Order: sequence, then structure tokens, then C-alpha cells
Amino acid sequence: MRYRGRTFKRDDPNASQYTLEEMKAIVADAHRLGRRVAAHAHGAEGVRWASEAGVDSIEHGHLMDDAAIATLKKNGTYLVPTLFLTEYMQANLERSNVPEFFKNKRCATSPRPRKSTQRRRLPRA
Repeated sequence: MRYRGRTFKRDDPNASQYTLEEMKAIVADAHRLGRRVAAHAHGAEGVRWASEAGVDSIEHGHLMDDAAIATLKKNGTYLVPTLFLTEYMQANLERSNVPEFFKNKRCATSPRPRKSTQRRRLPRA
């Protein structure tokens, strides 16, 4: 499952692209077929809903709050924080050839991943 937000101009990185009911249906069908489900999510609401829906892992989770972290722990959902890419983009953003809106979104959301990663102790893959 994918949530947009950081690379699209009009999308909010905190907004969930799917409802909780839609996510539950996606996860149930994938698990019925013996497949694992990873959710590409940045914002706290999307992370919480994906974990409650039963996804196996969250990719990124950069904008999680304490409630999202607690939900991951409660449900045993793995987190793949992708810290290197975030740090690389921050270090090289000014010399990259990306649109200004992308740079602004990166700057607004990138300082938080390392901080939120340090607050949590989650299951490891």
C-alpha cells in the first residue's frame, strides 16, 4: 500500500490515502493469499491505520507521533525507517535538480526521522 505526500505538490504527507476499512480489505486479501503487506507511510494517522489494519511493516514513518509508535508496538508491526536516504537528500538537496516545492517539503519533514527513530524500540525485521 502506498501513501503519497512528500513528493507530490498538492499532497499532505500527514494525510492517509486510504480509509481504515480499505486498508483492512487490502491486508485481509493479501494475507489470504499468503502475502505480506508493507505500507509506504509517513504521517502518524496513516501509520496507525495501517498497523491497525494488520500490515506487516511500515516503510518510512517519518512523521509518526507517540500514539503511532505505541500502535506499532501493540500490533508487532515492523518499521523500516529509511534513514540513509533522508540524510543523503538533506545533505545534497541544494545541488539537486528537484522542484522548489519538493525542497520545501523535504526541509519541513526531514529533521524528524532520526528524532522519532530514537524514541522508539520496535520489533526488528
